[in-house]
Amino acid sequence: MSMSMMKKASGFSLIELMVVIAIVALLAAIAVPSYKSYVSRSKVAEINSMISNQLGLWAEKNDLGVTSLTALGTLGSYIHDVSYGFDSGTAATYGVTVHLNFTTGIDTALDVADPGLKLKFTPTVGTNAVTWTCALTPNSANARALIGGICNP
Repeated sequence: MSMSMMKKASGFSLIELMVVIAIVALLAAIAVPSYKSYVSRSKVAEINSMISNQLGLWAEKNDLGVTSLTALGTLGSYIHDVSYGFDSGTAATYGVTVHLNFTTGIDTALDVADPGLKLKFTPTVGTNAVTWTCALTPNSANARALIGGICNP
């Protein structure tokens, strides 16, 4: 047979394609958990930042003698609502209560229905500082994992 009659085969073999697919699958298996972890850490960072702002706002208004306050500014994607209490004689409402709202669909084992978690921050007002204690409802392992170190009851 002459060279002109034979055509050289071009393209990829089945084995080569299977190797490439296996490599892509391996990379995806490594990337997906890392992505979920990144999303979870970013949730906690956003919540922590927004709660810090709300606690600072409470401390500022308490110093000024304000007796009632509604949430000011944006509450972020994961905060359902915030309530403030300035009457130290009423322990149930004194401080800042934050209801979190997680319905991301990213990790259904940790997602919570609206409004999911309640964080109750109770202040201890000192001479030049306010320190906060936190209570988490419900205080479950999933809830603690969801919010990271924001509230360690």
